[in-house]
Amino acid sequence: MPAYFFDTCALKHRYMKTRISSRISRIVSNRRYEIYVSELTVVELGSAFAHYCLTQGTGHEEYDRMYRKFFRDVARKRITVRDITKRDLENARHLLRFARVIQRRSLGSSDAIVAETCRDLSYELDKRVVFCTCDQRLHSTLSATGAYQAAVRLRYLQP
Repeated sequence: MPAYFFDTCALKHRYMKTRISSRISRIVSNRRYEIYVSELTVVELGSAFAHYCLTQGTGHEEYDRMYRKFFRDVARKRITVRDITKRDLENARHLLRFARVIQRRSLGSSDAIVAETCRDLSYELDKRVVFCTCDQRLHSTLSATGAYQAAVRLRYLQP
């Protein structure tokens, strides 16, 4: 069964009305796929939902609706939330060193943690996981990292 791992900037579209909402929802709703996110995404969604509500002029009811839908996906086992391990944090530190210092590329600490959580999942499942992101800079940075690409199949979703 194919496994998909979503970062926050991709997953948030499932719960908002955007150009790619239906595309994300088709993937997440497909029972032939296993869907994963990092536990960091649970918190980051709050920021994404708040930004959406502010820019759309909606209130906390919309914010609450989006979070309820996310937690319903988790409760129904459509989405599995992956714990961040000590090894993920250590690997994220190494990824930051390589990407930022050696390759001089853009990469934030949260993105590094999420990326390493995905890579660890790939090793655990013993198969390439599809990592979905709407962040073009993150996609570009990880694409330039050969060791990362060997374990994970990157997929950029144009928002």
